[in-house]
Amino acid sequence: MEALSGVPAWVDTIVVHPDTISDPRLYRRLGRRLAIENMDRRKQAGHTAEDLEAVFAELPEARLCLDFAHAKDVDPTLAVAADLLQRFASRLSHVHLSSLDEARHHITLTDEDQLLFRPFLDRCRDVPWILEARPPW
Repeated sequence: MEALSGVPAWVDTIVVHPDTISDPRLYRRLGRRLAIENMDRRKQAGHTAEDLEAVFAELPEARLCLDFAHAKDVDPTLAVAADLLQRFASRLSHVHLSSLDEARHHITLTDEDQLLFRPFLDRCRDVPWILEARPPW
C-alpha cells in the first residue's frame, strides 16, 4: 500500500484486485482514485455484486473497474455483469475488454465476445474502455 500512496496525483485511477486488500483502512486514503476490479474464477472472491458490496462498504469512495472477460468466466450468461452494472453504475470508472483463453489469460477480444458484450457496453459509453490483451502483431 505504501507504494500506491506515492503514485503521482495526475494518475486518476488505481485498479486493485479485492483479494489483495488485507486492511481496507489503508486504502481509504486513495478515495475515488481507487477502483476495485471484479475477479475471474481463479480467485476465491470478488466475483459478484455481493462480494464487491462488502468491499465497497469498507471503501465507500472506491469505484468499479468492470472486467467483462472475468464476468463471463464467472457466469457465461453475463448475469453477473448485469448485476454489477445495475448495482454499481454510479461507481463505474472504466471497463476492461478482452477474451480469455483456456488458461484464463487475457487475449484479444473475439468476435463472439464482442457480440456478447455489446449490449452491456452500450451502457458504458461514458467511461474509458481498456483493451486488456497483447496486440495480435
